[in-house]
Order: sequence, then structure tokens, then C-alpha cells
Amino acid sequence: MPTPSPFPSAQSAQSAQSAPPQAVILAAGTGSRLGRLANGKPKCLLPIRNRTLLEIQIDSLLRQGVQEVCVVAGYRRELIEPVVDSFACCSMIVNPVFADTNSLYSLWLTRDWLRGAFACTNADVVAHPEVYRRVLHAAATAVGCDRQTGHDEEQMKIEVDCGRVVSMSKNMPAQQSNGENVGLVRFDQQGYAAMLPLMEQIIAAGGHGSWVPAALNHLAVTRQLEIEAVDVTGLPWTEIDFPEDLAFARREVWPLISPLPATTTARIALR
Repeated sequence: MPTPSPFPSAQSAQSAQSAPPQAVILAAGTGSRLGRLANGKPKCLLPIRNRTLLEIQIDSLLRQGVQEVCVVAGYRRELIEPVVDSFACCSMIVNPVFADTNSLYSLWLTRDWLRGAFACTNADVVAHPEVYRRVLHAAATAVGCDRQTGHDEEQMKIEVDCGRVVSMSKNMPAQQSNGENVGLVRFDQQGYAAMLPLMEQIIAAGGHGSWVPAALNHLAVTRQLEIEAVDVTGLPWTEIDFPEDLAFARREVWPLISPLPATTTARIALR
């Protein structure tokens, strides 16, 4: 008999909930692994055609109904501020210790800005509008999951059972992984209520180097929160860490995104 899929046989293609009103874009890093391609700029300001990664990210969130966006900047924040200011709904929070902290600390800095349900994404993700639609309109706290990836050392792997996240880690054995986290998370009210005190605990304990996925893993493993794994397999997306990722985004991903409306349901296998 075939092994049953950890994902439901037919995840709903319809929006179950409204998009959260607030979203956080984590953009404090240096992008050092891009080398000379970054040319002294923050990674989020790298261009794809005539738009920066940050502009693409903000626009993707707004198209789904997000009303307010907070960008957490750090490295060369003075270059990021004009882009943030060009969007009336955007604000910026600075991580002054970006060189010594990671994504969880940056998200923790937004705790006084957040009011409830929110989305959180990395600034270096380029994804089809349908990826955002599925995750942001999920019925619960949710992460996007690509079943075609999630086997390499660098990838944030997700173990899934019955459509729910069991665990999440880069160190997960490849045979245990059911896919890769695409770097986009939706927190509903319950997720917001669980995430905030956990961040406080981790930071108070000196965990400034922790990642957001590590906190999600803790919530899933301890069963403090049910996290939906939203299947986005077949839709074009990429996370940009290395020069080859940027080339892939420009050559393969963006041409399949830019001509398409935000409501498209095209399924295009790229990775």
C-alpha cells in the first residue's frame, strides 16, 4: 500500500479568513553571502528588474489585504528608510544590534507595534501572489510549505502530519522532512498570544541569536499551538541567500510573477 500523504488530499483553494491587518518584514541582515552582488547595500534593496526585493514584498502583502507593514531594518538602515517612507502604510523599527542577533530578536522588537493577528516574512523571499494568498488567508496560524524541497542542509525543513507542523529545523534528517518552509508565516490571535510570551522568555534567557522558525518549532513540538502547513508546491518562489539564488529569481521566478494578477491560481513547477 502507498504511504499516506502527510498533507490532506485536497486543501481548500478558497480563502478561509481575512488576511491579518499587520505584517512584519524582517530586513535587518547584511546579506554577506551575496558578496560583491550586494555592493554595500542591504539585501532587501537588491533589484529584480526595476523593483527592489523590499518593494516587491510590501506590494505582495498589501495586495492580500494587509493594512500596516513594519519593516525591521538594521544594516544600512538609512538606505531602507526612503523606501519605507514611500508607502503610506509602512513604518520602520531599527534593530541596533543586528550584527549580533537573528530574526527572533528583530521580531521581538515589534512587540509594542503588534496588536493581534499578524504576518511575518523574510525580506529576501520572492513568491507568487498565490503563495501569499494561501498562507495569509489560512484558517489558523500557518506556514507555507513546498513539498518539492526541504532536503538540503541549508533549507528550513518541516515535518508534517495531517496538514499540521510536527517540527521544523534545518538540522532535521532529510528522510524526516516533508517539505521546506518558504519564509512566510500567518499568526492568528491564538498564535499571537502564544508567540509573544515565548519571545519574551527566549530573549530574557539570552537567546538573542534565535530564529523565528526555532520558536515555531518549540510551539509545535510542545503542542502549545496548532500550526497549519499550507501546501504551496508547484508555485514559483525562492529565498535569496547566495548569488545563484538571485540569478534564479531574476531568470526563472520573476518572469512568472510580474505579468500575473494577484488572484491567479496558476501552478508552475520550478524547483
